[in-house]
Amino acid sequence: MKMKEFILPLGLLIVVFFAPYVFTRSFGCYQFNESTGAIGDTIGGITAPICSLIGSILVYLALKAQIDANNLINKQFEYQKLNSFITDQVNLIRSDIDSFTAIRTTKNWDTNGRLVAEKEYLTGKDAIHFILYLYSEYKFDGSEIDYLEKNIDLHQIDLFLKRIVYLFEKIESSKLDKSDADYLYSIFSYTYESKLKSVLKLYESNRASKSITHYDQSNIVVGLPELIYMKYDHLNQIYRH
Repeated sequence: MKMKEFILPLGLLIVVFFAPYVFTRSFGCYQFNESTGAIGDTIGGITAPICSLIGSILVYLALKAQIDANNLINKQFEYQKLNSFITDQVNLIRSDIDSFTAIRTTKNWDTNGRLVAEKEYLTGKDAIHFILYLYSEYKFDGSEIDYLEKNIDLHQIDLFLKRIVYLFEKIESSKLDKSDADYLYSIFSYTYESKLKSVLKLYESNRASKSITHYDQSNIVVGLPELIYMKYDHLNQIYRH
């Protein structure tokens, strides 16, 4: 409770303390004697309303303090909930990117002179690099949304970027303390920089908008979908360098 909230009750308490003395003094033609009644009744009559007022004020201040305490607890709870949510989402997307898998098939001659296919399992940044390389020269027409939905690996990279945009904006607009926001931002930005941004930048010349080719008088797009690179462009605008 703030000190200024005690001023009124303290002032009234002082009034109660001195009121019997002040109001039982003789002033000019007003005399305090037995005709005014018993001293206890007089003092009680003087102080009772003031004591009731003090009691009401103290009850009000106690209730106000409880409400303020409850509001503070609720704010702390909401803050912890927001902090936990963002932390969980940051850790989740880091884990999802690290566990992203692609299979690269290579053909080699064995010792018997036969051509055999060998599968190599790539994860994380290596897998993203391979998928972008694989689709960088693909031709497609029609809707980019349909194209992404038909090619799960590309679609997954697009979803990574969508989630990253959301989390960057969530951290920037949140009411987290600056130290907490900066900590989460540093962890998250490292994941984006090292696992996605560097690879997307490498294949930026293969984005569809830079490699539109015409075949048989119809637009057939060659390269990586613009939907992916639109999110990449947006991240470069909002990202703290």
